[in-house]
Amino acid sequence: MVTARKKQKQPKRTSTDIEEKGKGAAVYPSGEYLCQQEEYHDIMEHHFMMGMLARPHIRSCPEMVRNGFIQLALRVQGWAMTWGEDKPMYRLSDDEKRMVIASLDGFCIQDDWDSIYSSLPPGGRAEIGIVLMETMMNKFIHDKFAASTFWFVDAKIDATDQEGDDNFCKRLDYVYERFKETLPKDAAWWKSTLVSVCMLSATEWGYNKAPPTPLLHTTLERRKVLLKAYGDELLASQPFQLLFRGSLSEEEQAIREEETRKVLEEAAHQFTSLQGESFGNLVVERLPELLTFDRHSNKMDPHILHVGFRPHHGTRVLIVTRPHYSYHDIVATNGWQSRPPLQIITARVLTAPKGPKARALWAAAGDDRPIHVAQGHANTAENEEVSQEENVEEGSDGEDKPRKLRRTYLRGAEDA
Repeated sequence: MVTARKKQKQPKRTSTDIEEKGKGAAVYPSGEYLCQQEEYHDIMEHHFMMGMLARPHIRSCPEMVRNGFIQLALRVQGWAMTWGEDKPMYRLSDDEKRMVIASLDGFCIQDDWDSIYSSLPPGGRAEIGIVLMETMMNKFIHDKFAASTFWFVDAKIDATDQEGDDNFCKRLDYVYERFKETLPKDAAWWKSTLVSVCMLSATEWGYNKAPPTPLLHTTLERRKVLLKAYGDELLASQPFQLLFRGSLSEEEQAIREEETRKVLEEAAHQFTSLQGESFGNLVVERLPELLTFDRHSNKMDPHILHVGFRPHHGTRVLIVTRPHYSYHDIVATNGWQSRPPLQIITARVLTAPKGPKARALWAAAGDDRPIHVAQGHANTAENEEVSQEENVEEGSDGEDKPRKLRRTYLRGAEDA
């Protein structure tokens, strides 16, 4: 008879035992390679501390990001409605028209004024001054805050440097762009950490007082100076002056200046909050990325002034009043995994008609002000869609069949 021997339990080997046998310290997996126990703990501690330092989880909720940009879009629309010229722009000379169109490069096709004007839907023609004012403000915001990630950096050599270097942010942006091409996730983390340390306030950090670093305070001082300079630049810009509503009293001019600076302040807040509170890379699409209207795309929507004359799929985009913003290479804080791109806000576009028949129909409609604009405005959601009567059918040539419109355009945008 054969009896089984009882299996003896082997004593657990310690890391010291392993080292004594010549096999080195215990190893741990760390994604792509093995490392020693001490190194592994250092990696985890560093990842945790950096995640907490940049605090990306504070604003990582997509709806918070979208809502912030929606409020900014509504504020820009309300500002344009209030201060933009609401009469036909016949007073502009040919040279002034060319200046306005040239200043909108990247947001408006660079054709001559009359060609663009005649191709717009009737609502766009009637409100051409307001349309261009809204577009110009959104372009200014893009150029100052979206295209220049590190616009607020003081770029001083040392504490005695009083002037700094105005071109430093451009050089840093160039480094960031090349970094993104090579290692987009790492570039996103580096960028967001730098922005957060420089710009996030005490409340945004989650503390009762500012972080223990002078970098925040010096950056905020520069931010204040730059925003004032940006406001002065915009208000003195000749293309803006051409589109502003004229005949204002001194009190109205003061209100216009104050409201303009508030728009820029809101824009600066939204962009720095996005860039600093979430690990990711901002992507902007306008012209030439949005050359034609794509009704199936999640990147663009027709401007509300297309009401009654919907753009057809594949028609040429004339004006991008607001670009498409999305956030890519997003990194979760609980791991180095990417998340799907975040669609922040769609572009708003005005297009040309499709075909001779549609062109004739649009032209025959004249330049009368749309009902919804002529009758005023009150609160609305970002859909910015015109509420229409039921059973509306789309015409075959870019025209909607006649229907009654409800007044919804830009309701209370100035209150946003």
